Amino acid sequence: MRIGKQDNPFTAISTSDEHSITVRGKDLCSELIGEMGFTDYFYFLLTGEKATKNQRFFIDAVLLAIAEHGLVPSVQAARMTYAAAPDALQGAVAAGILGCGSVVLGSTEACGVFLAKLLKRVKEENISHETAALEGLRELRANKKSDSGLWTSTTLLR
Repeated sequence: MRIGKQDNPFTAISTSDEHSITVRGKDLCSELIGEMGFTDYFYFLLTGEKATKNQRFFIDAVLLAIAEHGLVPSVQAARMTYAAAPDALQGAVAAGILGCGSVVLGSTEACGVFLAKLLKRVKEENISHETAALEGLRELRANKKSDSGLWTSTTLLR
């Protein structure tokens, strides 16, 4: 790994020269800007493929859920620190990170555990991903556990 200015910077996702920027083989200005929205571009950057209607729906849902984190304590700590010392952005970022814990970030872990269980069921019971997801959501509801809006999202697709 070289540190400092690179003579020949490289990435597998995009390249540029004095005339163009190419992202995954497409010209940014003539083939991407104005031809796709942010969600589609985000998915294209990650995968190199065009998002399906369902993929776009769930990416939008995730991005909306992430954006709602504006009122959690760790974000407020970061905002107050930045307001007190706007010249020290790194301190505000550190305050936000240090303020994270099981209450705010625990939902990500719970989601990961839930998805891992679903994938295990798919493999062990030889059922479809959709069947496993619906059965998993039904079990959450039957046990009066939060489904974090996932049930509403899946019923909108039906």
